[in-house]
Amino acid sequence: MLKLLKNLKKTWISVVFIVILLCVQAWADLTLPAYTSKIVNTGIQAGGIEHVSPEVIRASTMENLLMLVTNKEEILQYYTKRSNTGVESNQNNVKQYPILKTEDIYQLKDITKEQRNELDAIIAKPLMIASMLTQEETEEALKAQILENVTQEQKMAMANRNLIEILKNMPKEEVTRLVESLNQAIDENVGTMVEQASISVVKEEYKAIGIDTDAIQNRYIIKIGLQMLVIALISMISAISIMFLSSRVAAFLGKTLRDKVFKKVLGFSRRRI
Repeated sequence: MLKLLKNLKKTWISVVFIVILLCVQAWADLTLPAYTSKIVNTGIQAGGIEHVSPEVIRASTMENLLMLVTNKEEILQYYTKRSNTGVESNQNNVKQYPILKTEDIYQLKDITKEQRNELDAIIAKPLMIASMLTQEETEEALKAQILENVTQEQKMAMANRNLIEILKNMPKEEVTRLVESLNQAIDENVGTMVEQASISVVKEEYKAIGIDTDAIQNRYIIKIGLQMLVIALISMISAISIMFLSSRVAAFLGKTLRDKVFKKVLGFSRRRI
């Protein structure tokens, strides 16, 4: 084998390129299934929404969310507040976020991937709980639970208030205990599916703001589809190049070995014939 490899000295560059291209082709073939998974999991199931942390969120939703966390600055540091005051002169903002006609919003800053992942972990459960508190069934159940532990006078005062208003007027310690119990319920019932459940909340928030969620989904699927085409093209080019270079190396090796056989057996080079 070593003697055979010595005959490849003049084509070593081609051999090196063949090895590199084989690695590239293997990478491309192994990467494509991951992109297929992205289209199914994120593009179809999650509607093209990649992160739990919203790109934009209503001020009212943010206020409800911040009520449920101990350190508000952990979330607020990543957002910039956009006021609806005077936005009539900026039609682009109103067109992009129609809710600005009536309500302020918080817009995500330009942050790193690591910061975005950190924000996702912080905001997932509070976002779910904030959504739960506005759902009629959950709201009535929690409101009834709270009213059981208060005086008759307080019951009468809270009767016509919604759950969010009641929580805002409750002591912070009681709100914290309620949030802890809801977090425990989420862990028991949702488990590792917290991110997927939170993304559905983000999608509903986008709809409330007036964002076209179908366009988000289509853009994501097209983006991933184009990336898949590029990777498939890389794999195809690598395969063709490997075949071309391999055939050239094989032809050169065959020619070199035949010349050596002629020289050794007949005592002269085949080229002199």
